[in-house]
Amino acid sequence: MRYAKPATTFEEQADLLLKRGMIGDRATLIARLSFVNYYRLSAYWWPFRKPGPTALERLDEFIEGTDFTTVWDHYAFDQRLRVLVMEAIERIEVATRTQLAYHHAHAWTPDSYATNPASLPRLVSGPATDPRTHAAFLEKLRVNLQQNGDKPFVRHFRTKYTASAHLPIWMAVELMSLGNVTSMYQGCTDGVRDLVATNVGSVSNAIFGSWLLTLLNVRNICAHHDRLWNRKLAKIPAIPAYKTRPEWHQPHFDSTKLYAALTICNYLLTIVTAGSSTWGKRLATLLGEHPRVQIADMGFPMKWLESPLWANAK
Repeated sequence: MRYAKPATTFEEQADLLLKRGMIGDRATLIARLSFVNYYRLSAYWWPFRKPGPTALERLDEFIEGTDFTTVWDHYAFDQRLRVLVMEAIERIEVATRTQLAYHHAHAWTPDSYATNPASLPRLVSGPATDPRTHAAFLEKLRVNLQQNGDKPFVRHFRTKYTASAHLPIWMAVELMSLGNVTSMYQGCTDGVRDLVATNVGSVSNAIFGSWLLTLLNVRNICAHHDRLWNRKLAKIPAIPAYKTRPEWHQPHFDSTKLYAALTICNYLLTIVTAGSSTWGKRLATLLGEHPRVQIADMGFPMKWLESPLWANAK
């Protein structure tokens, strides 16, 4: 079937929302819709649409009493949340890069990541079109290098060390995306992964690896300015066992929801900042400034601030 709906004006979009039961000032609606796309905002009024015939469906009409200011408050909250989460992931990524480069270089040689596939044994052989391969890892790095080749340290290296085809790993990691860093970590030997996971996260290498995949998923959502606040995680993080780390189960929470990723961020920031992080407190402040946002939809359990993992948020 061919799409045949005509384009609508901002005025028509505002009138449609009002017709469907949204409470709001028409002029304000038009002004907001002029600078924030109708379909971007629709993700934030979705929870306020009347339930449909199945759990995955909603009717076009809004639940009685739905006010546009509440929808806009969710949008504004999500915008601020993404900025805060990106800040956390940046600090964690930098720490992981540092530890990864350090331990890989000392276990092998500065350019082994590129010249010796045995240094990344979990990256299989095969074409660069297969994301699991060493060739794919190097191709992504080549693209990053091409995009950042004008950096002073790259120019200096290329000028001075003309006989060296590859940057040492402590330079190369500064050109890697978080996806590249995650691929390299996943490809390393257990010895290198253990050292990185212990120093950055004080957890097993398997758990830390799952956390990197979760944070990569969340970072990509933030980087594309997508809705974050009530998303289910596409990459579900592993949680330390109760027997060894009971604090991760006090209180119990749903690891498929955003709260799990936020808890991981706060926990890792506490380690990589040597306990000086104010991130948890700033997150708690943000939540307090938007009381209309239902944090249970994000997976926050009751009494979450009583968890030892959030002691710095009080």
